[in-house]
Amino acid sequence: MKLQDKGSFTVSTMQHLLQACFDSAEGEYAGVGHSDWWAKGGKASFLNAGAINVVSQEMTRALHKASMATAIEF
Repeated sequence: MKLQDKGSFTVSTMQHLLQACFDSAEGEYAGVGHSDWWAKGGKASFLNAGAINVVSQEMTRALHKASMATAIEF
């Protein structure tokens, strides 16, 4: 939806959007954008399906928060 709203499906737009999302993640999930978080033995190694769903919800919140930080044009 965010890419459609921007009217751009380029790799650079996706990278910018994901980076903003990862930068906006807070608390226990702040490291979700770093490869060490997902590496074997890392934080994600010990999560079950329910916990991964919580991570997904937190990333959705961070994505919304990051997209609201941009200037609004009239």
